[in-house]
Amino acid sequence: MTEAAAKLLDSSGLDGHECLVDALVVATAALCTPPVLLVTSDKSHIPTLCKAAEELPGSPRVKIVNV
Repeated sequence: MTEAAAKLLDSSGLDGHECLVDALVVATAALCTPPVLLVTSDKSHIPTLCKAAEELPGSPRVKIVNV
């Protein structure tokens, strides 16, 4: 899990200190069985990390539901 989160941070260009929890949430979602919905109010880091997750081998598309 932490390895996937680190890859997300690296490929998205986001700072690990500031976005670590968001990266762990998206990495967890990316490892789930599709279809994957991620409910969040974050409109800055989560979409960027979800886009980066699409590049991970075998990861499903993570659809974001903003609340």
